[in-house]
Amino acid sequence: MLKYLKLILCTLFLAPLYSFATTHAASINYQTEAGFKITEAAARAVLNRNDFKEKARNDFYVDIYDGQSFVLSDSRFKLRLKVSDNKPTVQANTKTTILGSQCPQGWEYDVLVKKIGELKINEQMKQHFEQAVTSQLDLIATGSPSDVKRSVLEFDQFVKGLEVPLLENLMSVPHHSNWYFVAGYQAEKKKWVSKLKFDKHEIEVSVAEVRQYVGSTYIDGNFEIEFQFENTDDITISNFQSVVCSYLKQNGFKDGDFATEGLDPQLETLRRLKRFNSTLGL
Repeated sequence: MLKYLKLILCTLFLAPLYSFATTHAASINYQTEAGFKITEAAARAVLNRNDFKEKARNDFYVDIYDGQSFVLSDSRFKLRLKVSDNKPTVQANTKTTILGSQCPQGWEYDVLVKKIGELKINEQMKQHFEQAVTSQLDLIATGSPSDVKRSVLEFDQFVKGLEVPLLENLMSVPHHSNWYFVAGYQAEKKKWVSKLKFDKHEIEVSVAEVRQYVGSTYIDGNFEIEFQFENTDDITISNFQSVVCSYLKQNGFKDGDFATEGLDPQLETLRRLKRFNSTLGL
């Protein structure tokens, strides 16, 4: 009885937060992007050759856990809180197209076309989201089964109450009904952004230093370069591919400037979560 009372109280507590979210703008848009993991030396060289504007960004990732794997990460879907320029936004997106591509130099990459649902939220909601992700990731490392269960149930309810476009699409991905929205990991990014002119259009080029965490535990870091444009711009995929490869060539990229994928922080999150499968009824 006490367990259900806690859930009722949680619902009453979180209800005002849901109402705050509904007063903010929601939208759906399309975006095309391509990216590479690169070495720190390559990142510094690009930054020295071009004019970039520096800005910080933090991402808090959420996934669907079914007792075995992260369902969204294993498919074409993603859910996160993106905090940049004091504009917190909850994003749900799906990759509608994944096109394997290759530069004349042999550098392979994927062009991704993504459909993105966004909900802009206020500071109170942002703080609640951030704290919920970080505390849950630490809790599954050291917390008791009862505390972990309470955290998972409350966070799952919280996420389901967000009126994010495409969230229902993400909730239809699991093949069965026994699953929860859970915290995935955090990424701290120091980004440098510039605009690349192409005819009458702009393609955003960004270099980022990324540090990934599971709660308070540092997992891995890397550098990356990304190219993207909004699909309201009339740029063909072939033209985008040409711009990407030309930019890399003009900035002196060599085979040794590309880095391999590092450690996956969600493997650590999965390791922690699986200890509580029976507690969560999974």
